[in-house]
Amino acid sequence: MATLNVQQDVDQSKDCKNFYFFDTTSLWNAISAPDGYDPSGLNGIDPSNISLPDSTLLVTLPDGTVVSFDLEVYADFDIARLIADGRNLIQFTIPYSDLGFGSTLADGMYKFTYILYNDALNVTYQSTCYFVNTCQVCCCLDQKLAKLNICTNCGDTYSKQVQRLYDLYLKRDSAQLLAGCGDYVGAQQVVDYLTTQCAIKTCDGCNQ
Repeated sequence: MATLNVQQDVDQSKDCKNFYFFDTTSLWNAISAPDGYDPSGLNGIDPSNISLPDSTLLVTLPDGTVVSFDLEVYADFDIARLIADGRNLIQFTIPYSDLGFGSTLADGMYKFTYILYNDALNVTYQSTCYFVNTCQVCCCLDQKLAKLNICTNCGDTYSKQVQRLYDLYLKRDSAQLLAGCGDYVGAQQVVDYLTTQCAIKTCDGCNQ
């Protein structure tokens, strides 16, 4: 029986207000994608047999809340695009408001569980991916960097602040690395730490 290796990709808008979801499952190829979509239905799973009303995307927010997206409502489903591009059968935008946020996407670890149902075979396909969002933290660190005065005689206080800011940038990068290595709890802990540090206000000669 033909199988389907469901794949997905999640990206984020530069303004931190939207996620972009893509079904990146490849078009069937005997060598490179034997478990891909096959519009002919001869060698692989025919994408026209995917039942959107019975398919969903579950997004687990950093606080553990799960938000469900009905693909029949949200999905831009296009077999012609799949054939032309070799992927992206389904794509759509997830705005911050649909995740329950007031202005932008919250920082932290997101889990995307993608579930497709094939009504012809009565089979469910599923994949999971994780996305660590540090957009607010990045803005905070960049603002702190911009406020650093350029000087040659600021002394130890200035040097310590530069080192502290450098350490925070490294911490931000470590959140991405931890997530990439599957340590999602560790990545969330780093984001929580950075969020706490960004909330701290200090006052001294170098304006930090």
